[in-house]
This record gives sequence, structure tokens and C-alpha cells, in this order.
Amino acid sequence: MTKTLGALLLTMLLGALCGVAVATADPETELERTKTRLGEVRDREGILTGDLRRMGATIEDLRRKAREARARERAAASTLAARREELSAAREGLERAVDHLGLTQVRLRRALETLRERVVAIYEEGTPDITSMVLAAHDLGEAMSVGEYVERIRRYDEALVTRVRDLRDDARDTVTRRARLRDGIAAAVDSIAARRDTLRVTRIRRAEREDSLAVAIADRRKALSGLEDRESVLEGDVSSLQAEIEARLAAAASSHPTAPSGATGTFVWPVEGMLTSGFGYRWGRQHEGIDVGAAEGTPIWAAADGTVVLQQGESESGGYGNYTCVEHDAVGLTTCYAHQSAFEVSSGQRVSQGQVIGLVGNTGNSFGAHLHFEVRSAGAPQDPLPYL
Repeated sequence: MTKTLGALLLTMLLGALCGVAVATADPETELERTKTRLGEVRDREGILTGDLRRMGATIEDLRRKAREARARERAAASTLAARREELSAAREGLERAVDHLGLTQVRLRRALETLRERVVAIYEEGTPDITSMVLAAHDLGEAMSVGEYVERIRRYDEALVTRVRDLRDDARDTVTRRARLRDGIAAAVDSIAARRDTLRVTRIRRAEREDSLAVAIADRRKALSGLEDRESVLEGDVSSLQAEIEARLAAAASSHPTAPSGATGTFVWPVEGMLTSGFGYRWGRQHEGIDVGAAEGTPIWAAADGTVVLQQGESESGGYGNYTCVEHDAVGLTTCYAHQSAFEVSSGQRVSQGQVIGLVGNTGNSFGAHLHFEVRSAGAPQDPLPYL
């Protein structure tokens, strides 16, 4: 499509045809304006297409992160459920510990009462003197029984004190241990619940952003559809203007030769085709030759005998595409042939008038298949038409 529109531009800007100007410039001016509007529409299409591509990539990234967040939420929920089960077990254990503590406290209280009673008895009666009791015995058997009795009292007193101490320590350790376990699990539950809530909020915000982007994408697609419709209308306008301009060109060019017919001037026509643009000022600069429209692959003939003094490809010709220049010593002129699709001669080669030196193409700064033909005298461009 680009080359077709380029061909329209090439045709549109015809400045002169064998010295006969086109009767009115209105179609060409309108074509230029339409082409400008078409370019603006396509630029806007490119911007919208880029926006859609970037937004689509952002949505895909958001969806991927949302999937990952949901997976982390599920993992957090699973961990939270496990911690809650642990907390429930810890609470049950704490309840059992409370029951155990109550029983321990009852036992401790009884032990303390017994110990208190024993202390009072010792205070009131004094500590038994085993020596006196043995001496007061009537016989050896009674003395041994008295000694064993006193030893049992001593062991009982020690066991009573030890039991009181153990019950007290057990009660204190039970309360401390169960409280620490309960507090630790409760803190873990709170932390996991907070993380789960954070993940859910983040996921919701991403979903909201995805929805916002989806709305923006819908708006841009609607705008892009409108631009595509506008582009179609403008392309139709360009085609209509081209047809009108070509009809005028055909009428203006009907009196000019379209194929070599022998030397009517210094040179023969270099290609069979229709003159589409003359020599002179156009597009804000000098057009240093003429353009002859022809199908791609049409033979290009040497305008006269000479030597190929210059041959350049697209990358080095500065917009001329495949470019050949032939020096004609006999007349002191040089002819040049631009935008070729292929070369048929090489640099330094002698050529004869009418010899095929290349094929018409669309290389370089070209908007459609044609030959750009130049005549130069001492390097200065000349209007080729008087020499043909």
C-alpha cells in the first residue's frame, strides 16, 4: 500500500509535461491534503496499537501476579487453619492445666494445713528427744520401737515439706508454660491472618486495576475502529483523486512519444512508458530529471553510445536506488538512470545506443515503478526533453 500511495504522490506532483502545465492544481492540492490527513490517521493508529499492546502485556502481568497472590492466599489460609487448630488444642490444654492447677491448689492447701498443724504440734510439744525416750523404755524391744517411731516422724515431716514445695512449683510452672504456649500461638494466628488480609487487599486492587485497563482497552479499540473506517474513506478519496489526475496526465501526454523511435534529438527515449513528471522545481526543490512510468522489469535503453562511468547500489546512491550513469564523449553529455530493479551492464563497460543497460524498478526513494532519467552537462542537470 505504501508504494501505491507513493506512486500517487509521484503522479500528483507533476509540474510540467513538455512545457504544458496541468490546467488546474485543485486535484493535486486536495490529494496532498488528503494524504496528510491519511498520514495523521495512520500515526494515530500506530500510537493506539502500541497502547493496546502495552496494556495487554500489563493485564497479562496483573493476571499472573493475581494467580500467584491467590496461591499465597490459599497457603496462608491453610497455615492459618493449622495454627488455629494448634491454638484450640492449646486452649484445651490450658483448660486442663487450670483444672490440674485447681486440684494442685487443693492438695497444696491441705498439705499446708497439715504442715501448719505439725509445726504447731512441734512448737507445743517440742521435738521428741530420742535418747530420753529410749532410756525411758522398759526393755530393748520397746526402745527399738520408740526409735523407729521417731524416725518415721522425721521422714514424714521432710516428705510433707517436700510435697508442699513440689506442689507449689508445679502450680507455678503449669501456669507459666500454658500461658506462654497460648500467647505464642495467638500471636502466630494474628500474624498469618494479617498477611492473608494483606494478600487479599493486594489482589483486589490488582483486579480493580485490571478492570480499569480493560475499560481503557475497550475505548482505544473503539477509537482504532473509527480510525480504520476513516482510513478506508481517505484511501478511497486518494484513489479517486489519483484517477482524476491520471486522466488529466493522459490527456496532456497523448502527444508525446512513449517508446524509442530513433534519434529525434541527441538521444533516444530510454524506456517505453508514460512521462509522469517533468524537469523543474517541485516538492520544495529542483527535480533534476524526468520520470517515466513503466512496469517493473521493463528494459532500459542507453540513450546514446558511451561508457558506464558510475554504477551504485541502493545503499550508496543516496535515494537513487540502483543507479547508472553513462558518459557520451561525442556530445559532451552524461545520462543517468535511477531506481532500477537490476543492472544489465557494469562500470567501465562500453554501450551502444539502444542497448539494454538495466530494468525498471522501484528502488531507493521511489513511490512506484518508474525510471528517473537525467541529462548532465559538466555535472550540471539539464532538461532532458529537448535532447529526446
